[in-house]
Amino acid sequence: MTTTDISRKTQFFNYNNSFRGKLPEWCNSLLPTIDVGHKTVPNALVTKGALDGWPRSLISGVFDEELNEVNESVFVRGYRVSFPRDITQLQIESLSKKKGQCVYLGWFITHYGHFITESISRMWWLAKYRDEIKNCVFLVHANFKSPNDFPMHVKETLNAFGVSLSQIELIDDDMICESLVVPSQSIVLDYSISEFQLDTWNEIKTKLYKESANKPKRKVYLSRKYQDQKDTSRKFNDIDVEEVFKRYGFEIVYPELLSFQEQVQIYAETEILAGPVGSAMHNAAFMSENSTVLILAPNSFLFKTDAHISNVKKHNLYYFLHDTGSTDIKRVNYEINIAELSNFLAQELPSVTDK
Repeated sequence: MTTTDISRKTQFFNYNNSFRGKLPEWCNSLLPTIDVGHKTVPNALVTKGALDGWPRSLISGVFDEELNEVNESVFVRGYRVSFPRDITQLQIESLSKKKGQCVYLGWFITHYGHFITESISRMWWLAKYRDEIKNCVFLVHANFKSPNDFPMHVKETLNAFGVSLSQIELIDDDMICESLVVPSQSIVLDYSISEFQLDTWNEIKTKLYKESANKPKRKVYLSRKYQDQKDTSRKFNDIDVEEVFKRYGFEIVYPELLSFQEQVQIYAETEILAGPVGSAMHNAAFMSENSTVLILAPNSFLFKTDAHISNVKKHNLYYFLHDTGSTDIKRVNYEINIAELSNFLAQELPSVTDK
């Protein structure tokens, strides 16, 4: 019996035959197309950013000379996240004017999973126009006093593109930019992804990992052992699960204990990446094309992001699902059936037992 005969499928992924629960409707929908490009705006008005309430709305805006909002600057997911404030009373003539070429990189949400997806979604411009980087100032909204306070994964990413922290300017005040490049997003969480996002991930991978002539062969399980000490809202029987993966020859990796560069190096060498649902699994973005990804998850905590990453990377995406009785997004504690997981690895996930 072949894997195709055993595993069940949706538009985006395969999943364990033992699962009999519901799946979110998006699992069998088509992936929308998003247009990616940039706009160069002379004498652009850039307004300072702010957080507003919960769920968080972001107050920010980029406007052209006629004070029309620049559409490319809007921060979106499956819905609009950023909103401009009222600028009708703004004394524009009194604002400081920044000379030279500026590039708008938008909001840096430095939470790891959001950063390596949506926060870097305008950086495809850096990959495409790398020769212009050294002459630019990069404008960023971030909840930090200084770029020097950025987490290391943010600093290492900027360094991979050849951007020094001295070139980053936090948008703490309203300003006029003599010339502002505004790239649009190449990934829109909860909606879609463009192949432009590959340029960003590949640039990071190329700079942080010395490419090997050998084909990736590692089998890696990403543990939440240390993360679960901080987050008790979606605990599971992780120790038992780790033991199963060890029996099938997987290395157990704890991402929180590694630098960003060390993590990228591991993912670049990995052929099969497995782990519980969460930000760590977004690191599949740094794997080679046609690799295999396995995510353990309750059906109440499935997101489009992992499916979109695998789609654009041409990965073989598998889920081992636990039924919570609902597909409504919520954090729950859950328990993986160890016998069913072992059977899944032995019979349904291709190439595990013969690697």
